[in-house]
Amino acid sequence: MADKKTQEKTIIITIVEILYSALAVAWFLFPLLKIDGNILSPYKYVSYLLVTKNDHFLVTQILYLFYLVPVISAFKVVMLPLRFVLPFLGKPNRVIPSFLNVLSSLLVVAFYIHYIFLFAENLDFLLNLDYIIYIIFATSLIINLGFFIYFIKQMEKLSKTYREYLIYQRELDKEMTTSKVKNKRKKGKVLISIQQKLMLSFIILILIIIISLSYFILTDYRITLLDTVEDTGILLASQSANYYKINFHDEVSIETYISKAKYDNELSKFQFDSLTFYQIQSQSNNYLARFSTSPDIIRQELPAEEMETYQKSDRGIEYYNAAEKTFGFGIPVSVGSKLIGYSVVKYQEEIIYAPFFQALLRVILITSLYVYISIFFVMIFGDMIVFPLLFLRMNVMQIGLVLLKMTHGEVKKSPALLTYDDKVRTRDEIRALSVEFQEMVTVIRGIIPYISTST
Repeated sequence: MADKKTQEKTIIITIVEILYSALAVAWFLFPLLKIDGNILSPYKYVSYLLVTKNDHFLVTQILYLFYLVPVISAFKVVMLPLRFVLPFLGKPNRVIPSFLNVLSSLLVVAFYIHYIFLFAENLDFLLNLDYIIYIIFATSLIINLGFFIYFIKQMEKLSKTYREYLIYQRELDKEMTTSKVKNKRKKGKVLISIQQKLMLSFIILILIIIISLSYFILTDYRITLLDTVEDTGILLASQSANYYKINFHDEVSIETYISKAKYDNELSKFQFDSLTFYQIQSQSNNYLARFSTSPDIIRQELPAEEMETYQKSDRGIEYYNAAEKTFGFGIPVSVGSKLIGYSVVKYQEEIIYAPFFQALLRVILITSLYVYISIFFVMIFGDMIVFPLLFLRMNVMQIGLVLLKMTHGEVKKSPALLTYDDKVRTRDEIRALSVEFQEMVTVIRGIIPYISTST
């Protein structure tokens, strides 16, 4: 029965391997990524970064690992007919093929994480990604987790202690199956394992620590970003106001100033959306845009609500336009005692908060990475705790089964049947508990000859 289940599981995993290998090859060649107006495939992604991201040259060189995805997929296909000749390389229930499954799917997941790290500046970027990208990412993540757990199980079987436990458990299960007291075991059925409890505890602890720290740090970072842009915007609006005031009648100089500001803006980290001079109209007392780095704004009227905000202080007051999602910083321009207009600098909200969004996204991705790593370490180091407990449990169950058989008259009452095979090799509290059980069994063996069968 066990061999049949193993064969069925191997067949299912082999089918998943082949299907995912085909998907991985198609993913590697099919162009889906939209970068700076270019539609690229993962095949061209690394070459593109080498040309455009020279400051990340070393990281880009490491990204050549992505080319392993089609290589592993091709290897899987080649080894399919050879899995019986070279089982250690072809059969999915062996360590090397199992590890390659984990690596291949992990590289696909890592590829998209790197892509998002490098290019995502706002939520619209994520919303506008091709849905096929999300399908491939989700599929790779699910398959990676499945292959990862399966790989850990294969690693466990390399442990001599674990193999002994499996043999021990099969023998005890066989013995309990032939016994009239087999249903007694259901009362002691494990619902949540120690590994699962450890994993859940570590995940919750990691999430609490990272989320709490990130909340305070990112909140301060968001405020700092807005303060920095506010200082920059007010300074630029103030400098422009002074220039308009001095060169009010020299349109050529102002146009030159606007052109230079537009050029400098293209080199700035926080690029403003527009720098505009609004001039009063004598007939209507309205303020119309006369000069601007954005030609579409020229001849547009300065909204009354925004103008009233800028009038509150000579130092410039921040104005937020919820409809356009822009922050405005305006300075009144006066010649003598006469107000002639306003110098206004506007920033798109997404430009201001792009570093904040990137930091938030990276925190989420790094948190997910830590959770993933914690699962890996808990499953590995949890075995050091679980294996001794499993042996202890098996020993106690064996003693309990023998006593129950004596009670039901299935076996003759005999102290010789009560043997405690101590397989716990650790040097901790579990070892001490195992010794205590062994001593308890010794006491029971000494008492049994003096107790009648009916008692």
